[in-house]
Amino acid sequence: MAELPLEANFEIGEHSKENLSIDTSVEVQTLLTGEQLSKLHDYAQPCEGEYMKLKEDIQRLEKENENLKEVNSKLKQDVISLNYALENYRFDIDKYKDKDDDITFYTGFPDYQALIICYKSIEQSSSNIVYEHKRQKNQQC
Repeated sequence: MAELPLEANFEIGEHSKENLSIDTSVEVQTLLTGEQLSKLHDYAQPCEGEYMKLKEDIQRLEKENENLKEVNSKLKQDVISLNYALENYRFDIDKYKDKDDDITFYTGFPDYQALIICYKSIEQSSSNIVYEHKRQKNQQC
C-alpha cells in the first residue's frame, strides 16, 4: 500500500494512513478538502506512471517466461531423443548375426558363426596384447 506524503497533513479523523489506499473510499473522500485532494492527486500521479511501467514489465517477463518454457520443453525433447539415439545406435554385433552379407562386408568372415568361432579362439590371448601407444607411455615413466 502506498504511503501518503507527510506534507499533505490530511485530517481524516479515526481513519489511519494504513487503511487509506490510493483508491480511497467515498467516506474518506468526503473528509478531504479540495486542496488535500489535489495534493493526493499530485502524489498519486507519478505512481500511475510507475504502475504502468511495472505492468508492462510484468507482461514482458510473462512472455519471456513462456518463451523460455517452450525452449526448455524443446531441449528436454532433444535430450530424450539424443539419449534414445545413444542407447539404440551403439554398435552391437548381435544386430548383424542374421545378416551374412553385412558380416562378410565388415569382417571378411562368411557368416556370424565363423566370426564368433574366430573370436572365441583368440579371446583369452587378446588380453595379453600391448598396444604401441601404451608401450611408449610405460617406457617414458
